[in-house]
Amino acid sequence: MQVPLRLTAEIFKAKMARLVRGDAAASLILRLCAPVSADSEDGAILTREEDAIVASVQASASPIVWFGGSEPLLYSGMGHLTRRIVDLDRTVFVETDGVLLRRHIFSFRPIARLFLVVQLNGSERAHDRRVGRAGLWRTAMEGIRAARLSGFMVCAKTKIFEDTTLEEVRRLRELTEELGVDGWMITASDRTDAVAKVVAESREMAGRSWANFSSMVELSEAELVVQGEDTDANVFSREEPQEEVEEGVRVP
Repeated sequence: MQVPLRLTAEIFKAKMARLVRGDAAASLILRLCAPVSADSEDGAILTREEDAIVASVQASASPIVWFGGSEPLLYSGMGHLTRRIVDLDRTVFVETDGVLLRRHIFSFRPIARLFLVVQLNGSERAHDRRVGRAGLWRTAMEGIRAARLSGFMVCAKTKIFEDTTLEEVRRLRELTEELGVDGWMITASDRTDAVAKVVAESREMAGRSWANFSSMVELSEAELVVQGEDTDANVFSREEPQEEVEEGVRVP
């Protein structure tokens, strides 16, 4: 797996521009949240929220726009919003736990500058325990497969925890290869030495280009923590309809 050449070139160009401006340490990823009025019947409100997001993208020199935090797919207009941002010559990453992916996949267009990022935080049992709900791992797998079959660029994103083992990561590497994802990002849950060691060795398994990109993603997450924002908001902490997990579905 390699970061696409076009994105690599955009990142390099942005780095050079920031070096000239003297802010080379700044993140190249602009992190945003989807509009919060996901169920609003007032189209004018949603339009204003979208327009504000688009304006923030226009005001930023970041080549990458990342939607994460509280589940972006709760916003029914997410597909339209990503198209507006891609039209601004940006690459968009939409991070999801995968629960709503199959339901909303057709609101997006499978284009090269849109990446769907599915959280994959360990083996089936470990992932479900870490996110706090049984069945999410299987649903995430089905979401990844649906997106791949629909022609989307899909990445897995793994967060390394204190109890994550290298053997667990090796199994994840085999799984990502089997699923045929386009990228694999690995970030740390905290800054302890034990986690840092597993992160470093895990990124070697992901390959150099995605290891470097993982560092960029982690930097952008760290900036949000400094700003006091939550990077790990869970869809199931909100009173929203949940997609039922199909019984009897087995995946590797």
